[in-house]
Amino acid sequence: MNENQLIYVPLNFIMFLVGLAVGFFLELNIAPFTFGIHPAVDAVVLTFGVFVLSIVFYGYLNPVIFLYIGLLHSGLVSGNPIGVVMLLLPLLVASYGGGMTAGYLAVDLHEEGNLFEHKIQIAAFFFGALFLALVIGLLYGFLPNLEELDSLIFYD
Repeated sequence: MNENQLIYVPLNFIMFLVGLAVGFFLELNIAPFTFGIHPAVDAVVLTFGVFVLSIVFYGYLNPVIFLYIGLLHSGLVSGNPIGVVMLLLPLLVASYGGGMTAGYLAVDLHEEGNLFEHKIQIAAFFFGALFLALVIGLLYGFLPNLEELDSLIFYD
């Protein structure tokens, strides 16, 4: 396992928040990633993509991926900041699991170990991240929308 993956988790969190802040304060008008079916589907697909990209890039480009995801979701901060930050949890688990899987793949490639010795650990991170994304996506519609709350409080 690559011990550097633990260093990237806080960096990914910081880059996601930087992306949110930059996009929010510059008022970027970028549509967030969505299929338009349900927020749970969007969260699961995004988590799967982060896991795969973490494997492909060996976890080193994860901060750039999280910066981009933060920029994409910056438009949702004014409406539902709790849901946007909660979406970060499965993405962090997926990025750590993907980077860990890439480390195990590299060890297997150099014939110093076997990837399948760690299949339960890899599957636990992968399916755990997908389950978290599914639960958070299902709860996303029940979280309070601050734009509606603002219209209730500051009515004309």
